[in-house]
Parts: sequence; structure tokens; C-alpha cells
Amino acid sequence: MNEIVSFVMSVPGLRRLLGDAADVFIHEQMRLKEYKQMHYDYAESLQSRKALQALLRTLLTQSAEHVETCSKQLLLDIHEKMQDAENIYKDVYEVVLRLNDQFPGDIGIFCAFLLNHVRLMPGEGIFLEANTPHAYLCGGKKKRKNAVINKRIEAIECMSSSDNVVRAGLTSKFKDIETLVSMLTYKCASASEQKIRSISFDRTIGDGEVHFFKPPINEFSVLQIYLKKDHIQKVEGLKGPSIMICTQGNGIVAVEEKQHFVRAGLVFFVGAFLETVFTANSDLFIIYRAFVEV
Repeated sequence: MNEIVSFVMSVPGLRRLLGDAADVFIHEQMRLKEYKQMHYDYAESLQSRKALQALLRTLLTQSAEHVETCSKQLLLDIHEKMQDAENIYKDVYEVVLRLNDQFPGDIGIFCAFLLNHVRLMPGEGIFLEANTPHAYLCGGKKKRKNAVINKRIEAIECMSSSDNVVRAGLTSKFKDIETLVSMLTYKCASASEQKIRSISFDRTIGDGEVHFFKPPINEFSVLQIYLKKDHIQKVEGLKGPSIMICTQGNGIVAVEEKQHFVRAGLVFFVGAFLETVFTANSDLFIIYRAFVEV
């Protein structure tokens, strides 16, 4: 929240877009900050979230003409200040420029000042609870999405059952701003608090690496199976169904003594309590396995 307040105070294009709402937001956050220095309770946290909700509603409901004017000012300011900007500002400025290249003048470029910018390194993941806004920016060999796990080149996103995707910017599809504004939690946390790392998985044996990602929910877990050429990995039958995807290389997956050739891009299902054996044919053979045990 402190970073958001700093951006609203010091980024002219953003402050101009928000108008009087910027002053109201800053005043409210300063008042709450002074209050919390004495004591903290849930009511004050709720007030802080409501202030952020009001700010987002104001931002997303500006006219197209006003957004265009303020985005031009924002881009001019960024180009002037980029070289001497502090790291936290430079990081967000780079995101804004990249987003504007893809969606020129879109209201979504201003949302970069309200969201964490997270870089996932190989082996890292991130968990986003329900009703948390996010946008996948880029990936590939340099970088690579609610648990998103990055290993080597590719990333996967595993999501619990949902009947909606609500959009408000950076899209050519339908935008439902009021629904989005009303459904979000507005919980503030640093990027590091939302990252998850793999833990040991003791129901496997073999030559490869098996990484177990367990988010703080019951809906799913994810295994990442990483094999080098000719390596073999056996995984015991799990107490629930699995969906697997090969993201790199090719190899053989044996289930109930039946062998299946698997290559990058192939998705397949494995039932509960079935032992699986993975054999790498290529230099690298990477499988992600999402599952739930019941």
C-alpha cells in the first residue's frame, strides 16, 4: 500500500487521471497510517481496502478522452525521468512502456502502479487467491502463471474451478468494470509474500528431479518432473486424478504397463491410484502434473 501511495503522490500523469480522488486517497491512507502507529484492528484494515477500491473505481471509469490525455503526459514524464529514476519506479516505468506498446493509451497501463510486478525465476511459483487481479506480461527463455510455476523455459498456470473471467483493461474483449471492482479483495502484500517454492515429495524414486508445489488450498497441487536423457522416474499412484502436460522434450509415460509416447504440448489424464513411470528420450523431458487427492 505504501508503494501505491507513493506512486499516486509522485506520478503526475496518474495523479491527473485520478483528479480529486487522488487527494482523498492519500489523505485517507495517511490518516490510517497514523492510527496504526498507535494500534491496529480489522476495521482500519477494511477502511484501507475500501479506499483502494474507491481509487480503482475512479481510475477505471475515466472517459476515453481523459485517459488519452493523461497517458500522453505519463509517457512523456517516463521518458524524461527513466534514466534517473529509482529502481522501484524504473521497474514500473518499463512495464508501462511495454504495455503501451501493446495497448496504446489503454487504461490498463495505469494499473501497473496498483499491482506488484513479479519476475519468476526458474523453480519459483506464485499463488494468487480467488478474486486477485493479475495480468501475465511475458515469458520465454528469459522469463516465464492461481499457482504459476516457472521451470527452465515454460510456465504453467493451474486454476481451481471457475465460471468467470472478468476483464477491465489490456484486452479487446468485453470489459465488466463494475463487477471487477466489486469482487476484488484489495488485500495488499509484497510479491515475495505470494511466491511459493517447491518442497520434497517422498512418493517417487528415480534419476530425475521431482518438485512438489503445494499452495495453501485443497483444490490442487502440482508436481514438476524434470528428466535428462535416458533418466527414469517412477511416481506412486496418487489418491486422486491428475492432468499432465509436457512442456519440453519427449519421452515415454507408462501407466498400467501401457507405454505412451509423449511430446511437448501434449495433455493427458491419469486416474487415481495408478503408478506412472517416466522415461526421457530427449535431452530434457519436462512434465507438469496437477492433481487433487481426496
